[in-house]
Order: sequence, then structure tokens, then C-alpha cells
Amino acid sequence: MVIGRLNIGLRIFSFICKTKTLGKMKIREEIKSKLFYFYPDFFSDLERSLNNLGELDFYLWMNSTQSIINESLHDDKKSAKSSQNLEFNGLLLTQEIFDDFGAALTCFTVGYFKQTQSLLRNSVELTFQLWKNKSESEFGIKPSNPWIEGNRGIEKIDDTSKQIEMLDNTIPGIKLKIRRLRKLYGILCMSTHSHKKRMNSINVPHHHSTLNALCFEPLEFLYTKRIYVYTLYQVLELLICYFANQIETDWKLPIVETFEDEIKNLRKSYHLQIFNFEKGFLIYRESLKITEEKIAHVYSIDLNKNLKELTKKKIRLNEIERKLFNKAIIERIQNGK
Repeated sequence: MVIGRLNIGLRIFSFICKTKTLGKMKIREEIKSKLFYFYPDFFSDLERSLNNLGELDFYLWMNSTQSIINESLHDDKKSAKSSQNLEFNGLLLTQEIFDDFGAALTCFTVGYFKQTQSLLRNSVELTFQLWKNKSESEFGIKPSNPWIEGNRGIEKIDDTSKQIEMLDNTIPGIKLKIRRLRKLYGILCMSTHSHKKRMNSINVPHHHSTLNALCFEPLEFLYTKRIYVYTLYQVLELLICYFANQIETDWKLPIVETFEDEIKNLRKSYHLQIFNFEKGFLIYRESLKITEEKIAHVYSIDLNKNLKELTKKKIRLNEIERKLFNKAIIERIQNGK
């Protein structure tokens, strides 16, 4: 008996020690400090935006509650299943969407770029499910798809996308928005499925423990920054469209207005980056000063990190000028804008 109690005591002591150790755990502090040093405004923008969106919880809950009450009042049996209510499921999905954006930001700040992109894919999947529920409701299909029943996760995106596109007659513009989201989903899948060029170890080979990374690859940061902003922008557009076309409640307007405010902020700060990503470029038709004689060199960098000159007339550079040009491009990429 004494030995048994002693073993229990040792296990408890061991657990307490481990807990204290974990409380002091420092993960990628150096790389985090570098990211915040070089790009403080960007991370502040994302944090502020996600905090504002997170404050919608009260409105989303009240919106869902009023919908359930109204549904009960119009039901002959005077009851309604919240698990099948469109607005209740919209609440769950919307909260989960922004949880994944928050988790992605956490990974982003410590240089886990591939994992950031994988989490963004989750937000896109949930947005598809949100609209799948909406389409079934619009077409009079009883809301009993596998996700609502809790039997399985998101179904095939291609089939779901086609189903949602059929709403274009009643919700003009939804077809184009969903097709853009489908294309984005395909890009994000490369990280989720560990496509070779999206892996962290390809971009920055490890010379230390993965928890003590000391450096990051600026072009991969730029890619992750672009795809984060673009994903947030696309998801917000679809959330605005979703809630604007839901049944009327007293809480619908502040929800839509909050989404619209965040869209305006993204357009104000990142309009050009969003536009370029839509065209398939991280950097699109920019110029760099090479020497006093050769100032303009129009170049682009696509989503696969390929350097391209999208002009018929190419600028010819000698060996010295090429080195200067490469140095200028590296400095431009490190700028992160």
C-alpha cells in the first residue's frame, strides 16, 4: 500500500515538473523576433483584424438564437432542432473558420509557413461547407448531409462547388466567387499534402532543432503573406454574401457590417497584393534600379517563385549588372511588401 502511494506521489511530482517545464517552453523565439522586427505592421494588421472578427461571437449567437425561436414559432409542432438549423450551423462554422485563421497566424509568427497554409485550407473547407448547407436549404433539401449529422467531414470539394454554383440565379455572383475559392483550395492543398516545393525543410534546410529555427526564407514568407491575405479576403467576401442572403434577424446587419469593415481595411492596405495574387503573381511588373544607366527592369515573380520578364523587349545585362540586379531583387523580397 505504501509503495503504491509512493508511486502515485512520484507520478504526480513528475507531472508537476513536466508542467513547469512546458510553461517555460520557448519555441522559435529568434525567428519570431526577426519576423516581428522586419514586418511589425503586417502582423499587427492581422492580429487587429482577427480580434475584431472574434468579437462577433455575441452577434452570431444572438442571430442563431433568434432564428431558432422564429423557426419554432412557425413550426406546427412548436419545436425546432438546433442541430439542423441553418443559422446555428452557420454560427459553428463561422467560429471555426476564424479559429483556424487564428491558429494559422500563430504558426505564421514562428516561421511554420507550410503549416500556416495547411490551416488556411481548413478555413476554406469550412466556407465550402457553410455554402453547401445554404444551397441545400435554398433548394428545399432537408438539412441532413453527413456534416450536419456528424457522420463525416467535408465532402468532395469539386461536387460541393458545382452544387453551390447552381445558386447563381438567385444569388448573382456566387458562381465566380466559389470558383475562385475552388482554385485557392487547390493551391492550399499543396501544403496540406506536403508538396515538395511547399515543405519548410526545402525552403530552409534545418541545421538546428526545428523548435530553435534561426532563419527563414524571405520569398516563402512573401508567398505565405500573400496567400494569407488573399484567403482571408476571399472568405470574408463569401461570408458577407452568405449573411446578406440569410433570413432577416435583428443581428444580421452588424455581422455583415463588421465583415465589410474588414474587407475595406484589406483593400486599403493590400489591394495591389490581392490583385497580383489573383493574377498568379507574388510580384507583378515592378521595376528595379540596376545602375544609373539601366534604371528600369520590368520583372515579375509568379506563385511558383519563378522570375519572369513579361515584356517583348528583354533588358540585356552583363555579369556585374546581373549580380547587382539579383542583389536588388533579394532586398526587394526581404522588404516583404
